[in-house]
Amino acid sequence: MRRVSDTNDVEESGEVSGRTEVRTCGFQTDGVKGHDEVTGKGYGQDDRETCWEIYSVGHITGGCRDKDMKSLYIHKHNSALRTIQRYVRKGELGGNYTILDAGKLGLDNEGVHTDRLPEWLLPKLTTKDRKRYRPDLLIVRNMPSHNFGLHLADMERLKLNAEIYVMEVGYTRDNNYEEKYLLKHEQHERLIELLKAEGWKVKKFNVVPLGIGGTIYKTTAQGLRDFGVTHGRLDKLMQKLKAHSLGMLRVIVRQRRILEREHRDTG
Repeated sequence: MRRVSDTNDVEESGEVSGRTEVRTCGFQTDGVKGHDEVTGKGYGQDDRETCWEIYSVGHITGGCRDKDMKSLYIHKHNSALRTIQRYVRKGELGGNYTILDAGKLGLDNEGVHTDRLPEWLLPKLTTKDRKRYRPDLLIVRNMPSHNFGLHLADMERLKLNAEIYVMEVGYTRDNNYEEKYLLKHEQHERLIELLKAEGWKVKKFNVVPLGIGGTIYKTTAQGLRDFGVTHGRLDKLMQKLKAHSLGMLRVIVRQRRILEREHRDTG
């Protein structure tokens, strides 16, 4: 019977119980096709059977197509994002209009107003086109929380003082985050262009990379500082993110091994 490994010990608290031991040796990808979510590179065909023949760290920790594995990848990302938003809210950007795309639980975070771009932000786009753009975290500084029903003239006046902060969070291989960094930047370049064309001032657009094995980069720390997470709170947040990455790595590898055994038994 299939089961998803328990994630209770690596939820929002960032606490990790037990020793994390990872055995993902044998990077045998020659002649095997698939897709690696961590590197963003594709191997080719979408054949589920070949999935169990790929043993690379990138595939196991971010590229497996099994639905339970995909759920764990999403949970890892969204949980980290919700933690980051809670720390951002306690800083100088707290109390401003906040969009957080971190699943249904993200809407329960204090200070979060929605998980999608509202019409008043990009009114020239259709609803369908606007839904294509899904930044992880977008904050409109100096914008009142309850701005529905404002007249166009009021909105234009508010734009003069408003500043937009955009953050993208992405997990990557610990020894090479540049690819993920560039991929995330390219992903939202068009959104930034649209916002500026609409008259909004985009103050910051930061990509916050997180290593799948717990590595915290200088770029990560700077990205969090730009969103008002500073001093002791920054150190505490980075420790939580590191613990979360390590804990989820253990859960993901354990689940993959469970599925591999089931595949062998039924194969």
